[in-house]
Amino acid sequence: MPASLTAPDPLEADLRGALAQWQADHPTATLAEIEQAVDQHLSATRAALITHTALAGESGERPTCPACGARMHRSALRTIQVTTAHEGQLAIQGQAYVCPACGAGLPPPR
Repeated sequence: MPASLTAPDPLEADLRGALAQWQADHPTATLAEIEQAVDQHLSATRAALITHTALAGESGERPTCPACGARMHRSALRTIQVTTAHEGQLAIQGQAYVCPACGAGLPPPR
């Protein structure tokens, strides 16, 4: 059996723990309030997963300019604001690049 099916999922455990604490703090919550709390916790976890996955793809290698094909240079760490498909707001900080040949830029994450 694959390890992923037998090992506990730390992300699920974190979510369950946070929701158990929320429920302890709100013992008379209605089903609608519970649903809203679950959605809020899932939204925060989803945003963290998107940010982590987007930045995990950063190899550290200089990318090739999509406009002219030259090797790009690092310009600065930048933060971009992103709205997800589920209306979550993300602030992702990563390496930005600029092309020395044509001036084109790539924001993080590339």
